[in-house]
This record gives sequence, structure tokens and C-alpha cells, in this order.
Amino acid sequence: MNTTQLCQRLLGTDQLFIHQVEVEAGRIRLKVSSKHSTFGCPACGWVSDKMHSQYVRHPVDLAWADYQVVLELHVKRFFCHNAGCSKRTFAERFPDLVASYARRTARVLERQRQIALPLCARAAEKLFHLFHFGMSDTSINRLLRDLPEPEFSKLRVVGVDDWAKRKGQRYGTILVDLEQRQIVDLLEDQTCQTLSEWLAEHEGIEVVSRDRSKTYAKAISEGAPDAVQVADRWHLLKNLSDTVCKLFQSESTLIKARMKRRNRQI
Repeated sequence: MNTTQLCQRLLGTDQLFIHQVEVEAGRIRLKVSSKHSTFGCPACGWVSDKMHSQYVRHPVDLAWADYQVVLELHVKRFFCHNAGCSKRTFAERFPDLVASYARRTARVLERQRQIALPLCARAAEKLFHLFHFGMSDTSINRLLRDLPEPEFSKLRVVGVDDWAKRKGQRYGTILVDLEQRQIVDLLEDQTCQTLSEWLAEHEGIEVVSRDRSKTYAKAISEGAPDAVQVADRWHLLKNLSDTVCKLFQSESTLIKARMKRRNRQI
């Protein structure tokens, strides 16, 4: 296996021609271009072999060992000779490698999503620097917001709770599919009418887990009257701990007397 074949294998594509490999301090720079001399116009599909010009992109790819990989991607721009097309020139695309205008390859973005989804943005930001594809926490949040909304099957068991838009000042309502462990929706407020209308739009809900809010209880009774209302796990544990604490406090005199007696025996 020669250097070109090795680089193609590491890049995950054989559609690129490797012109040069430069190893710098902690970085590998690959000068690459497409093997194709023709390309179809993305607007009309007209295949052109008349090159207009070239330009260079520098997308970041996954690291190789401890070396950051930067592609020096030479992109061809072609003329479109279709008189009915709105484009006069167009650039070749690399959909399997890097999206248009993107500064990172598709597999870097996929890896970033995989790491960021189960973490908070601050923790993901620190991990990204270890993998040599740094991104700020603001950009990470924007990356996650751009993800498509997950598709949900018919809801059966739903959890309802409040969530803070601004802690101590503004709150909304969060709804979670407890079987799939996925957030279903975020409502703008905590009012009875908003939650009731949402539940009425989603038929087939059998169980709703909630806190001790009377507003939520009323909304569930109106929007999903056939659903069974249950206390969520956190409030069950909270109620249990409060009850145990009150029990110990009420028997504090007896407990102290027993402890003194035991200490004297020891």
C-alpha cells in the first residue's frame, strides 16, 4: 500500500487525488483534489468539462493519532453552458466528504454530534480540544439546534415538569416520552390551558407522571381525562426522605437517650 492509498483509506474516500503530504508540528496537511475532470451543474444537471477557475478550501478532518489533519482541498469551478440555467459557473461538490461552505468534514461534524448530545456544551468543548477539532460552547449549541427533530411514535407514558428559561423568573413546561427517554416538546409557559390543549392534541396517552402541582393535575384531568396520574420518581423519593426526617425529629429524644445508653455500655 503506497502513501496515496493509505491517505485515501484514512480519509474514507477514493475519489480524491493526493498531491502532497506535509507533516508539521502536531499537524498533517494534505493537498488534495478531485479525480474527476467533469461535473454536473447542481441547478440543472448539465455536465461540464470547461473549467473556469480553482480555489482552495481548508476543512478540518479527524485526527490521525495525535496529529490534527487539515485538508488543502483544491476545488474546480466549471462553466454551465445551459442557456436556460440561472447559474453561469458552479463549483464541484464533495457531499460524502464536506458540505458546501463547511469548515469541517462530514465525519468530524458527526463525531461532534455524538460527543455533544449526551454532554453539556462546556464539557463537550473541553473534549473537542483533546480530539483536535475544537469548537466553542456557543457553536456546539448551534450545532445541536440544527439537528432534525426526532420522530416519535404514539405516546403512551409521558412525564410533565417545569423547566427554567431564566431561573427564578421565567419557566415553561417540558414533556418527556418516558418509554423512549426522549424530550417530546417544550411549552412556553406553565398554564393549565397550554398543557391541557397539548394533551388533547396527543390522543392515546395512558399514564402521565407529574410533580405535586395542582395546575398540572387540573390540566391533565382536562386534556387527558382517561390517563392515570402518578407521582414521578424524584418526588416519591423526596416525600420518603421528608417523612423519614420528620419521623427521626419526632423521636429525637428517644434516639438521643438510646445513643447515650449505648455509649456508656461501650
